[in-house]
Amino acid sequence: MRTTTQLRGISRAVHLTHGQHPHLVAYRGAFLSRRRGELWCMLEYCAGASLHDLLFPQGRRRRVLRDCEVAAVCHDALCGLQHMHD
Repeated sequence: MRTTTQLRGISRAVHLTHGQHPHLVAYRGAFLSRRRGELWCMLEYCAGASLHDLLFPQGRRRRVLRDCEVAAVCHDALCGLQHMHD
């Protein structure tokens, strides 16, 4: 089946391109949802909060991050981006 071959190619390309890095969410695989006709990617579970969860705590107004928090988020995002482009 052609879509299965394409899916394997996409999975290999993503895995080889990104590999393992502490600032990237690990890619676990992908599959096609035949019922919906969508490509679904499986990523590792991250136990910490998402950036959205930090900005919008449940039941509270949006909070403003401190400078040190913004610096940490930017640093980690840029380290992951640098790894992807090396």
